[in-house]
Amino acid sequence: MKKLCFAIILSFILTACGESSSDKSESFSYTFVGIDEYSLKSFDLPLDVKYWEIRSENWPDPVESFQVYSFDLDIYDSLDSVLRDEISNIVSPLAFGGDCLPSACGYFGVFLIENSLELIQTPNEMLEFFGEINTPIELAIWLRYTELYRLESYEPIHGGYNAIVSWSSCSNRGTKKVFVDTNGIVTVLNDLTTEKLETTC
Repeated sequence: MKKLCFAIILSFILTACGESSSDKSESFSYTFVGIDEYSLKSFDLPLDVKYWEIRSENWPDPVESFQVYSFDLDIYDSLDSVLRDEISNIVSPLAFGGDCLPSACGYFGVFLIENSLELIQTPNEMLEFFGEINTPIELAIWLRYTELYRLESYEPIHGGYNAIVSWSSCSNRGTKKVFVDTNGIVTVLNDLTTEKLETTC
């Protein structure tokens, strides 16, 4: 009987010791498949945008930029070659996000409205461009470039979205549960996992 009690107690101890922040897992019913899987019609934009894309440039002295995401490539290919060249040659002194550790880069947006190209260079300008964060792709882009979070899964609720996001730094990575309202305010609800990485930047 004593052996049985000891085994039960030992089992509880081992179970408790095995639980850590890295063992927690949670997800919502909608899995995000990736930014490049979405098209222009996936956005709910207040403007009559014909085309838009996200571009990247090396900092601190950008001399050229590169296309990161296109909404959509079919539309881009249909644009006049002069307009495509104009888009390709754009550099921006500002950005709505940046990373590229251990170096540095910035991200900005270019959109076509009527026959004019306009830039999205700050988080406020991105929010103005979106109007509200009210589609999954807008949620993913907002989290990716303003918070450095990658959207994993999400659930629309009143006033915004609950979401599971992943993050990484030079020495750690993990996941969080967050709430994002339609105005782009991000509230961390729970730190779900944290893992120390073997490598550094």
